[in-house]
Amino acid sequence: MKIKIALIVAAALIAALYGVKNLADARSFQLFGNLVHRVDTEKPWVALTFDDGPTPEATERILAILARNEVPATFFFTGAELAANPGLAEKYVAAGHELGNHTYSHRRMLLRSPMFIRHEIEDTDALIRASGYEGPIYFRPRTGRSWWDCLGISPAPIGKPSCGMLNRSHIRKSRAVRSTS
Repeated sequence: MKIKIALIVAAALIAALYGVKNLADARSFQLFGNLVHRVDTEKPWVALTFDDGPTPEATERILAILARNEVPATFFFTGAELAANPGLAEKYVAAGHELGNHTYSHRRMLLRSPMFIRHEIEDTDALIRASGYEGPIYFRPRTGRSWWDCLGISPAPIGKPSCGMLNRSHIRKSRAVRSTS
């Protein structure tokens, strides 16, 4: 009898862990807040996004390639890189690209306090605004995963929808989205 109970408990534990792992890997689901991972469109669209940065090593090369090919993009920058490289974000803004928030420190958000998360987001938003960017600032958590939102610690209370990475962007009709037809 004890062996049957132990097997049932083990099976239930394995099933629960499997479910938690699938939730953690979900790119299009979160329990709290708003996750934008796709938008229905009449035509197929492709959105080009970049995470991290800006860095002096890549900025000129990336901007030149995008300009040469007339391709708009969205750049999810970290606050630490913005602070360490003043003036670079302004180049992306001047080139007409969209900027997004990719946290300040690029640390994992799991088990962080709401105050920590608030500072990660708001400090980076302030640096993005200081670059002259006037558009909406979307937020993409590190690795694009939003499963830390399951703990109720979310950017949602300060009005920030999370941008998942299923389609690698907020996938909205904007300057940074181009039709593929």
